[in-house]
Amino acid sequence: MILTVDEDANQFKSLSEFKSCMSRGGDVEFEWKGIDYTLSSVWPNDKMKFSIGPCTRVEKDCTVYDTVDELLEYKVGGDKLRDIITQAEIIDRTL
Repeated sequence: MILTVDEDANQFKSLSEFKSCMSRGGDVEFEWKGIDYTLSSVWPNDKMKFSIGPCTRVEKDCTVYDTVDELLEYKVGGDKLRDIITQAEIIDRTL
């Protein structure tokens, strides 16, 4: 038996698919213009928020937003996240 991997399975097909993933506590790692970024749901004070930043593993390099809509305004290599998330190469994500 031959198993095939759909390389596009991790890609976001729409903005609403991305918003749904994040609002359910999703984590996403993606590449845009040669830089890897990480998106995570964080829970300070038992309230879900959203963290994004380059994959430096340095907390101060991340920005935290209260809502997914605010997160979508984050500048990724000069472009808004909302404009690139369906085009970015998704390296890994929780589905």
